[in-house]
Amino acid sequence: TDPVIGPDGTVYLGSNNGILYGLDPDSGEVRWAFPTGFDVFDIYSTPAILRDGSLVFGAKDGKVYAVRPPTAGLLGELRWSVDLRTTIETSPAIGPDGTVYIGADDWKLYAIAPPEGTTPARVKWSFQTQGDMISSPAVGPDGTIYFGSMDGKVYALQEPAPGQREPRVRWTFSSGSRGKTGGFENAPALDGTGRLVIGGNDGLVYALNAATGEKLWTFKSGFSEYGIFSSAALGPDGTVYIGPKDGFLYALRESRGLFGTSGKAVWKYRIGTTIETSPVLAPDGAVYLGADNGKLYAIAPPATGDAGRLLWEFQTRGTLISSPVIGPDGSLYSGSMDGKVYAFHDTKRGRSSQGPLAGTWYGSVTLGGQEQKLTLVLAQRQSRIDGVLRLQ
Repeated sequence: TDPVIGPDGTVYLGSNNGILYGLDPDSGEVRWAFPTGFDVFDIYSTPAILRDGSLVFGAKDGKVYAVRPPTAGLLGELRWSVDLRTTIETSPAIGPDGTVYIGADDWKLYAIAPPEGTTPARVKWSFQTQGDMISSPAVGPDGTIYFGSMDGKVYALQEPAPGQREPRVRWTFSSGSRGKTGGFENAPALDGTGRLVIGGNDGLVYALNAATGEKLWTFKSGFSEYGIFSSAALGPDGTVYIGPKDGFLYALRESRGLFGTSGKAVWKYRIGTTIETSPVLAPDGAVYLGADNGKLYAIAPPATGDAGRLLWEFQTRGTLISSPVIGPDGSLYSGSMDGKVYAFHDTKRGRSSQGPLAGTWYGSVTLGGQEQKLTLVLAQRQSRIDGVLRLQ
């Protein structure tokens, strides 16, 4: 998953081992951990932070969890959970009233109401699409829920009218195809001008009117099957930054010509390998992006010409699927499939003071004549050791 920065600076992210970690932003020490029910390719869902400080996310075990830091020890506190009885690969979005919106592998978008008084968390409604739900939803300032589906459509939904149980479809937009040549796998991006930007598996970047679904312009990248996994980053000047599977980072702007309006690359940078992460834009204009070759790139706009400038690159030992995130102090965080989380700071920070037992450990134990897998997360501070044990 992508890292998420908590109000106190804690860096949160979920792992393929089915554990959500909360890490110290300076040292990387584990502040707390929460295990889910699966232990293989389990958490694809980047957490969202609720108003009460809880983190909500979905997991491959079919549950949507809301957890918060423990008052003592290392085990995160489960505030509530809802079992959707299907695997979950998308990340949640939070509505103005606290409703949690999340897509699931039964091709549905779910609206979940957190607990209120003695009423437990519950599914308020669900909306059926005709394709896999890999695109995470986004919520507009007026509460409209936007998301894409592998059925080749982008949907804009509103909460049910009073007395109704089904959400209202504000509009739909179709790419004209579905699946590998027309489905949507990335999350829509919204800006303050009423524009929605999303990339399709057909390799097209679509800019839509968020109010009506009208197509404003498109830009064609180099692939036409499974073309864009990257969600767009939108700059304050209207520039769209996106990294399709053709191996380029593009900076796009609207261009008006004799034959209508289109998207135009004002500059680009050739990475030369498949890109599955989303770019993040820094206040100084630098763009950070990870690639399938395991490298994290820092790229600046060109001083002249149309080719971006490489500021630096950093090699990890695994594919980069986790998109980088910038903290409030300018620190950069990224996860890698090599099993590590990386933090980049402008100045030297405190190193971990934990002992040699600290970390995540894997093994097995024989109980009742049967071998059971176990995962153990340990934090060692001087003579004190806290742990979270999951017996599978």
